[in-house]
Amino acid sequence: MAVYAALAIVSYSAMALGSFSPIHCRLTATIFGLICVMLSVQGGFGFCGMLDLRLSEVHDTMPILMLGIGVDDMFVICNALD
Repeated sequence: MAVYAALAIVSYSAMALGSFSPIHCRLTATIFGLICVMLSVQGGFGFCGMLDLRLSEVHDTMPILMLGIGVDDMFVICNALD
C-alpha cells in the first residue's frame, strides 16, 4: 500500500511540475528533489540501523510523510521562481 502512495505522489509531482515548455520545465528539479528525499529517508533508516534502534509499524509511514513534505517544498520553491 505504501508503494502505491509513493508512486502516486511521484507521478503527480512529475506531471504538475514538469511542463512541456523548454523554458518552464522543472522536471529536473522534480527528479533531484525526489532523489534528495529518498536519500534522506535511506540515510535516516541507515543511521537508526547503525545505532541498533528498533523499528515499529509507525516507521513504515515515515517515508510517505517525508515524501509529501519534500514535494510540498518543491512546489513552494518552483512557484516562488515564477
